Amino acid sequence: MSTHRTPLPAFTPEVGEVVRDAKHDAVGVYAGRLGPWAYLRPRGGGIEWETKLDRLERLTGELELVSRLRASPRWAHEDEGAA
Repeated sequence: MSTHRTPLPAFTPEVGEVVRDAKHDAVGVYAGRLGPWAYLRPRGGGIEWETKLDRLERLTGELELVSRLRASPRWAHEDEGAA
């Protein structure tokens, strides 16, 4: 008798690590997993979302910088003024 287990993807982030969700083209903080699902939340807080664990990617230095800038209060205020 064999048991079927879902293999873990090559990259499994640590809770609290900032990652890229390739499915949604979004950056979020990894909050945990349940089966094949990963749970992420926006870096500055907000509503959590889910994606497949195998769609998570490590942030490159450039993506990390862009993510930090977009999460900053100054970026949010500049976006409001552009409308």
